[in-house]
Amino acid sequence: MGRGKKWSSLEDQELAAAYAALTSAGLKTGNTFWERVHARFHETRSIRALQNRWVFISEEVKEFVNCLDLDESEEEEVVDRAMELFRERKSREFEFLHCWRILQHCPKFGGDTSDLEMATKVESMAFEAEIPAPSEPTEVQPESKTLNPSVEVQSEAKTKEAGLQTTTVTEESLKPLATATQQQLTSELRRKNDLQEDELAMKLFGETPESAQSQRYFELLKRKKVLLLEQEVDELEQAQQKRRQRTA
Repeated sequence: MGRGKKWSSLEDQELAAAYAALTSAGLKTGNTFWERVHARFHETRSIRALQNRWVFISEEVKEFVNCLDLDESEEEEVVDRAMELFRERKSREFEFLHCWRILQHCPKFGGDTSDLEMATKVESMAFEAEIPAPSEPTEVQPESKTLNPSVEVQSEAKTKEAGLQTTTVTEESLKPLATATQQQLTSELRRKNDLQEDELAMKLFGETPESAQSQRYFELLKRKKVLLLEQEVDELEQAQQKRRQRTA
């Protein structure tokens, strides 16, 4: 049997977001859990394929979590060091940084339960908006013989109007949440692509370090890193100054 279609980075993020959203809502990984996840992928992946992919992603993310040094003060320093340690241990790159950022607050991956609800609020609400819950049989109420027909028509009209207003408010309120989730996923994907391009360029120019082009590249790269570091320090100092002003 041949291999299935290659998994994309966005699919991996969708799978991670589905896990975070459903587990934060209290749903355990059983048949109902995977049916809900499967519905999100609109039949493009079988339940078996989703389960197999999740096993691989979760094992990789757990191994990455074991590489994290929580004593570091800056998140980027923690992540960079963990990436290096993962590479040393596994002799390969960690490919699921975007998934870890989604899953890092889940208890299974070392997160705190109190942080999980807040961290997955956007993903959960967007997820619930996309996937309707299974419908339940509606109990048929006996018809009242004493109800005035005109009152019944008015009551039905009011019920429909109230339902329409509720639906409209819910859909409108979920739009920015869904957009925020998509923006986060897109940002993580762009960041990963940038890292891959940097690694490829360093490997290419590293093969001929004495050439003028290679020396020029590494000189510009050094300047870029210094400028980015200065920008991060400025932003950190500004944030600290604002905190002091609020507490003053």
